[in-house]
Formats: sequence, structure tokens, C-alpha cells
Amino acid sequence: MKQRAPGVYFASNVTFDARTTTAYSYGWWCFVRIIDGQVVFNRYPYSPTTCRHQSKVQYLMDSLGIKVDKWVLSLDSLSSTLPELCFDSLEALQEYQRKQRNARAKAKRAAKRA
Repeated sequence: MKQRAPGVYFASNVTFDARTTTAYSYGWWCFVRIIDGQVVFNRYPYSPTTCRHQSKVQYLMDSLGIKVDKWVLSLDSLSSTLPELCFDSLEALQEYQRKQRNARAKAKRAAKRA
């Protein structure tokens, strides 16, 4: 990502402001922000492009030493309150997603047998 101004980074329709710890995809879908003093990162796979935006910002945050405190999955843009589905680590979020995929695949196989 390129630096537009001190602490403000951008790349193809994604912006990250390190001064306020906020990131936006397409200028309106907020997927990183501080909520209740914690850095919250929304990893909802809104679209393939947004997934790339999330990866770019995650890499940038890592390189800047900005630690994520909470990981969430929410279709909605992040507001000032934590969404219900909230995880303390990226690994916990990924494990949840894996279990959800497995449950859907199992249900699909069961429906085919019926």
C-alpha cells in the first residue's frame, strides 16, 4: 500500500488510516476500527475484492506493529459496538469458519442421500 499522507495508506479502493486505526473498502465498508479501546478486524468475506483489501491491510498492520485484539465476522460495516460473533484470535475465527463449512457439507451430503 502507498502512503498518501502521514499515517494514511491506500491501494486500489482500500484505505487504512494508522492514526485512527480504521480501514475502509470502497470508501464505505469499514472493516477495521477501534471499539471500546480494542482494535477490531472484520474478516467477513464480503467479496473477492474485499478479501484482497483485508489481506493488504492485515499485512500493513503487521508491518506497522499494530496488533488486532478482536476478530469478527459481520456482513455489516463495523459500528461503535462489537458484533455478536467475536473471536480473540484469527485462528479461533478460522476454526469457526472451518466447522461451519464442514457442517454445511455434511448437511448437503445428508440431503443428497434423502
